[in-house]
Amino acid sequence: MKFNHSSAASASRRRLRVMTRCALMAALLCVLSPMSVAIGPVPVSLGLFGVLLAGVLLGPLYGSCSVLVFLLVGLVGLPVFAGGAGGFPVLAGPTGGYLWSYPLVAAAGGFLCRAACRVRCRGWKIALVALSQLPGVAVCYALGTLQYCLLTGAAFWQGLAACVIPFIPFDLVKCLVAAVVGVLLAERKALDLPGRNKATPQ
Repeated sequence: MKFNHSSAASASRRRLRVMTRCALMAALLCVLSPMSVAIGPVPVSLGLFGVLLAGVLLGPLYGSCSVLVFLLVGLVGLPVFAGGAGGFPVLAGPTGGYLWSYPLVAAAGGFLCRAACRVRCRGWKIALVALSQLPGVAVCYALGTLQYCLLTGAAFWQGLAACVIPFIPFDLVKCLVAAVVGVLLAERKALDLPGRNKATPQ
């Protein structure tokens, strides 16, 4: 049996390319997430935007992997969470549910945007990719509110007031910007969107 060196080299390059993209996205999350503004007990952070972008650009598998790397970096104590915090107490605290949800958010957004990525019209593609991120955002709200209510003893409606309602306008903008950036990068062939072609890593 002959060993296909060109095929092995191609697979190796593809793995290296995927690993590089995951590492770069994890690094971007480490930069974006600490950027936050406190508007109450839960700050507005750019972390969710980075997570949405990871799912759009890398797909469900590698997008969630890059997010897990980011969480591990924060877990060991580096100040990469909102406000420059880090360590397990943040994940175990009232706002930790948002962070636990991040891999699921990236996986859901990456999976659901596959069909949208096959649309030819740029405007419709951006709109559909943005809409495909909403279920992931809902998961983030659900887990974030659940942990907040459990640890603070807040009632459900109080959790919604603190953890969901103030963030809806910001997160809609994050979904739209993630869609615009993802589609434009794909059109310039800087990075393939999930579902764009068979070579896209999933």
